[in-house]
Amino acid sequence: MTSAHAVFVGAGALLPEVERAAAQHTNIHRLPPVEPDQVLAMTRGADVALCLIESGCLSHRMSTPNKMMEAFAAGVPALCSPLSEARRYLGDQAHTWVLEDPARDLAGALKRITRKDIEAFTAPTIPTWEEGAARLREAYERALTARTPHQ
Repeated sequence: MTSAHAVFVGAGALLPEVERAAAQHTNIHRLPPVEPDQVLAMTRGADVALCLIESGCLSHRMSTPNKMMEAFAAGVPALCSPLSEARRYLGDQAHTWVLEDPARDLAGALKRITRKDIEAFTAPTIPTWEEGAARLREAYERALTARTPHQ
C-alpha cells in the first residue's frame, strides 16, 4: 500500500509517541476518542485495522480483543498479533492477517497487503451476546452433568 495513512483514534500510554509521529509524518494522524456507538462507523472508514497485543502472558495470548471483534463487525480486516482467537476467527485467512512477530513483521505486511487482499477479506461471523451466553451456559451444564458426586 504505497500511499498508506495510519490513523490512531483515542488516547493511551503511547499518545505522546503518536502525537510526535503525527507531527513529523504527513501520513500519520491522531484523532480524539469517539463515543462507543461511533466505533463501528469510524472503523468502517479504514482499509485495515491493527490489533497488536503484547502476548507476554497466557491471558493475553488467549484473549479475544475488542478491537479485533469491532474490525470484523465492521467488515474490515485486522492485522493481528498471533493470538489463538485471531487464528480461530480468521481460519484460512490467518496466513494473510496474523503477524507471527508483530514488531518484526508489521512494516513488511503493510507493504505486502494489496487492495485485492483487502477486497478478498471475508469477515468472520461474530456471535451475539445471547449466542455466547447460551454456549457458555451449555458448557457449564455439560461440566456439571459430567461431574461425579462426592461420596
